[in-house]
Parts: sequence; structure tokens; C-alpha cells
Amino acid sequence: MSEDLLLSQAQHEEDNGNWKEAANLYTKCKHFKEAIDVYGKKGVLDSILNILKILNKEQHTEEINLCIKYFKEMNHHSYAKQAILKLGDIKSLVGLHIEFHQWGEALQQIKTTPQFADRVYLPYADWLADNDKFDQAQEAYKKAKKPELALRIVEFLTKNSVIEKRFRDAAKYFFILACEYLRLVKDSENPDKEDAKNLKKYEENSTKAEIYHAYNYVHRLIEDPYHSMVHGALINETIFNASRFLVNSIGSLSLPGINKVYIYYALSLLGSKFEAYRAARYGYEKLQTLKISPEWQEEIDLASLKVRCKPFSDKESHQPVCNRCMNINSIINQNGDYCTACGHPFVRNFIGFDTLPLVEFTPENRIPKAKVIDLLKEEPDDDGRSMNKPSPKKQPSADGWKEDIYGEEQMLRFDQPTNDDGENDMFTIRMLEWLETQITADSYRPIEVDEQILKSLRYSEIFVVDLTHVCPNYPIRYFRNVIPDVSIGL
Repeated sequence: MSEDLLLSQAQHEEDNGNWKEAANLYTKCKHFKEAIDVYGKKGVLDSILNILKILNKEQHTEEINLCIKYFKEMNHHSYAKQAILKLGDIKSLVGLHIEFHQWGEALQQIKTTPQFADRVYLPYADWLADNDKFDQAQEAYKKAKKPELALRIVEFLTKNSVIEKRFRDAAKYFFILACEYLRLVKDSENPDKEDAKNLKKYEENSTKAEIYHAYNYVHRLIEDPYHSMVHGALINETIFNASRFLVNSIGSLSLPGINKVYIYYALSLLGSKFEAYRAARYGYEKLQTLKISPEWQEEIDLASLKVRCKPFSDKESHQPVCNRCMNINSIINQNGDYCTACGHPFVRNFIGFDTLPLVEFTPENRIPKAKVIDLLKEEPDDDGRSMNKPSPKKQPSADGWKEDIYGEEQMLRFDQPTNDDGENDMFTIRMLEWLETQITADSYRPIEVDEQILKSLRYSEIFVVDLTHVCPNYPIRYFRNVIPDVSIGL
């Protein structure tokens, strides 16, 4: 039977409503487009797929696109994918995955064709946000190179966490927010107006992260007293330390969700328990200036009277000692959480909120950043000198001046006497000299050390805060554990 006769018969069958016979005849006479139309209108996708298998890209592009159209209309992702692969159109394939929200396949596809990554991540992030998967959405927005949308997501999460009193989550999101602002900084060493704004936002949100993390402990003491009762003295001491940190850090700040009554109540209640009576009295005095729930008023008034019968002092073990200048500080410092004598910030352990024996230092500007770690890793000898450096020949002098000779190098300095056990190492000597040049706590600067001192330090005693993976030129901070017997883990 000729092709024209088959076509004529197919059209006749179609006019009479015999669509199956018509489609078969269209296929026999290789009028695939008409056959696909017949099957498509009736929704018979398997028959369209059978026709697709005998089509080729070179001769039947229009027919394959028609197959794709009907597969999409019937929401059949798998069949549409087979048709697009037959065309070899990767761009359309990625678009198909996005249209059908097949994110696993879309993400898998961009591993082999990364040029389509930007096209995938933005709608993926929008879909995640619409489905309340905000943490994943924030990461996807960053990959889509839309930092402003990532920031918006984190700000939304942060606000919700505070409103819902999930303060631990709020602390986490404030820290993420801080890192996002730092990521926007292009030059932290010579910031322009926009960089300065983002640096300020970074510092503000870092501080808030610490405050909300500490406040979580205080909030649980008030709202869930059973928790502290079960865990006993250890958790109570943590809460007391957290309340001290909050009083020193918040100052006049007013932050959403932070109830200062809770903070001062925790400080006073646990201060009395741990014999920090001066701090407890301070807390009760501050409570008198705040609006207190009537149910608490009588209890607070009575406790305030009782604490006045106690010594106006704090137990010495609770008074923070500055490891830089050895000054014993008061528990409360409304100006900030730092030493009142030298201005060195207290470095706290954010599990128990006690202070760590870490002293901050900074290498001289002339030392390249890349070289600092290498110098620190050089193993010193027992006298605190680098193993790569010859021992100095000391020239005694009655007037206090000393001449040290390192091979061909000579150094003349006026130094404090050290005992035979090396009680004052090079870092300690430099620290004491640095303190002598400092006038007030407001003029605090980290101790500046040279190459020789860096070599004399033990790398196991050094802790580095390196945020260059977030902002490549952000200053690296260095700390030394001045009491090595205190083990510090990260």
C-alpha cells in the first residue's frame, strides 16, 4: 500500500474518531508528527515514547520537541528527560530539572556541567526558602552569588529565633550573620565606607552571638529551674559566670528578648550562693531600678536585706585575674569584659564562661604573615630559644646592661634579672616591657613581638584565630597560653 493511500486512510480514521487506527497508520507512513499529536491529545504517553525511540536528532528535531511538549503537559519528568537527552540539549535538561523541582538531578548535572550552576542555585534557594528549609536556602543563595539574599534569610532566622526564645539558635544565626558581613568586606586593612560599615556589622553581630549564647543559660535558670537543680553546682557556676559576662558586656545595650531582670536576678541569687556578696548586692541594687514581677518583689526585697548582712566583698576564687598584668579584677566591670588595669580583654571559655589564661600578641608588621606560623613551629630549646639559633654568649655587666651574641649578631639590652630556671622567658620579658610603656587601660594594644620571640615560643601553647577563609585580608589574632598546665582544647 502506497504512503499516500496510508495517509489518506489515517486521516479518514481520525475523522471518524478511530484514533488508535489513525495513529498506527500515521506511524506506518512515517508521519510521526501527526501520530504524536493523536496520542498526545489522548494522553497515551507510552505510545509517544515508542515513537520517540525510532526518531533521530538529525531528521526529527521538530517531532522530538513535540514529544517533550506532551510529556511536560502530562508532568512526566522521566519521559521528557529521555527526549531531551535524545536532542543532547543540556541547557534544556537543566531547565527541565528546575521546572519539575528535581533538585537532586539538577545538582548532579552541574557537577559535570558547572557552567549552569548559577542557573540552578537561585531557583533552588527560592524553593528551599518557600519550603521552610532556611539553613539550606542560605547556603544555596551564597552558591548562587546572591549574598544579599543569603543575609536576608539569616536575618529572618535570627529574628524568629529571638521571638521564639530559642536563644542558642539565635546565637548561632548571629554568628553566621557576622561571618556573612565579614565576607562582604573587600579590604579590611584599608576599608572604604562600605567595608567599614560591614566590619562594624561583623563586630556587632559577633558580640550579639556571644551575648545570646550566654543569655540562654540564664534564661533556662529562670524558665526551667529543674534543669539547674538536676545538674547541680557545676551548671549553677556556669550560669553565674554567664551572668557576670552579660552584666559586663551588655552595659546600656537593649537587645530584643534579653530580660535584664533575669540577668541581675541570676547574678544576685548565685552570687549569694557562691559567696560573691559584693556582686550579689550590686545585682539586687540594679533590680530595684527595674520593673519586677509582683510575685518576685517580696523574695527580692528579703534577699536584698539578707545580703547586706554579709561582707562587702567577693570570694577571691571568683575574682578574675588578668594573665597579662596579674591584676585581680572586680567581678563586675560595667565598662566591658576586660582588665581594668591593662585593658586586656578576658578570653572566656564559652562552655563554662570562666576566663582562660590566654594573652594576645601580634607579630611585628615587617614579618610576613606566611612566615609567622613557620617561626612559631620552630622548636625552642629548654632555655626558650630556637633550636635553629646558636645559644647566646652573655657578657655580664654591673650596670644592668647585657650584651647577647648570636653567632654574628649582637644585641645590647637593659633587662630584668632572671633566675637560673628561666622564670622570665623572652615573651614574659617583652610583656613586662610592653606594660611599662602603656599609660592607661584605654591605650591597650596587643603585645608586639619580633622574630626571635616568635621562635622562642612553643607552638603547642599558641592559639590562632584565623578568619582569612571568610575575609582573605582580615587580621589574624594570636594568643599564648601563659599557664601551660591548664589544658585548652578547641
